[in-house]
Amino acid sequence: MILKPRDKSITHQIYDVLNYRWTLTGQHRRDYLNQISGHKGESVFDEYMAPYFKHDVVLNGLNLKNGNAEFQTDTVVVTAKRVLLYEVKNYSGAYHYRDGSFYSESGYRMRNPLGQADRADSLLYNLMLNRGYQLTTAFYVVFINPNFSIEKLPPNPALLFPNQLHSHFRSVATPHNDQKHQQLHLAQEILKLHNDDYRPHNLPDYRFDELKKGIFCPKCFSTRHTDTRKMRTCLKCGHIETITHSIQRSSKEFSLLFPDVPLTTNLIYEWIAHMYSKRRVRYALKAIYQSCLTGPRTYYI
Repeated sequence: MILKPRDKSITHQIYDVLNYRWTLTGQHRRDYLNQISGHKGESVFDEYMAPYFKHDVVLNGLNLKNGNAEFQTDTVVVTAKRVLLYEVKNYSGAYHYRDGSFYSESGYRMRNPLGQADRADSLLYNLMLNRGYQLTTAFYVVFINPNFSIEKLPPNPALLFPNQLHSHFRSVATPHNDQKHQQLHLAQEILKLHNDDYRPHNLPDYRFDELKKGIFCPKCFSTRHTDTRKMRTCLKCGHIETITHSIQRSSKEFSLLFPDVPLTTNLIYEWIAHMYSKRRVRYALKAIYQSCLTGPRTYYI
């Protein structure tokens, strides 16, 4: 049972928008490609595990905090016996292991992902202990890409490769659902601690005046379009959506990039490059947001 489905991380979502409203170069471009690769690897992992945890509860992509320590988990599974944490890595290429670290063929050192998984496991354990739950936990690092190899890696049951996943899942999944109610209750308590508003500290430093304005096609990212009275058609790929939805979608992009800036009709009118009238923008915002009045100004939440 999947209680929390897989979503793109907030970083990935932000980079998706910046990719067509900004110019991603250098480290920003590499970070975006890493986000794409990581999400692809997690999706492949989800396909592997889908047949096995039908009597267990799965939580994907949690943002949690214990004290001042923030941490993320790729996948948490609440089984009848214990809570399992999976850290999924989509590395490719040949590496070798030395002195507790991974090294690429070109000599670059990569942080051992076991440390990251162990930290998340400890923090989750302590987080739930503070709330009266004493968990039995186990963590695993999954190298999901079959094109990844690492020489001289000591045997470690916490490290899993694609050819091991089916037998591993069979060994840890709950075969029946006698304790399903308890499992679901615990999973719901963990999910309550998930922070939907989490934003990492290493996001690119972008500013409103640097970003391209307009309404971009969600399929091909073109701004070229033609309109009827209610519909908007992309002239590049033919994607069709209502004009109201296109304005609403663009307003959500703005809120994603600037979560602390109040939405106003004038601001979104500028954000979409004056493509539609302020009256039409106001109508679209009022349909999905609650309007609030502060002095002479109306904003939307």
